[in-house]
Formats: sequence, C-alpha cells, structure tokens
Amino acid sequence: KRCVHVRMDKPDHIGGYTIPFDVPYGLRIRSDVPIIVQYSRMYATTHNISLMTTMAHPVE
Repeated sequence: KRCVHVRMDKPDHIGGYTIPFDVPYGLRIRSDVPIIVQYSRMYATTHNISLMTTMAHPVE
C-alpha cells in the first residue's frame, strides 16, 4: 500500500497541465486498479487559510 500526494498547482504532478488560480475546475480520477481517493483543497489566497476535504470511501 502507498499514499500518493498530488499538488494541483504543480504542472509536473498533473501531466504538464496548468490550472489557473481562482478558476473553478473539476477533477476526474481513473485507475485500472481499485483505489480510494481523498481530495483536499487549501484556500490560501488570504491570510485566513482554510482547508476543504472529502471523506475517503471505497466504491464498488
């Protein structure tokens, strides 16, 4: 088992794509093996940093 952390603001982590700041986007995760995904997003545009996350759960 392993844990992979991918930063969406690092183009080399996401296949060379650049996601503009302050623009809504969607994320599609595909895998050829069963995985569990937990997505978190940190809002750091002001000095009041906040964190949003989803609960990770398996889907069959």
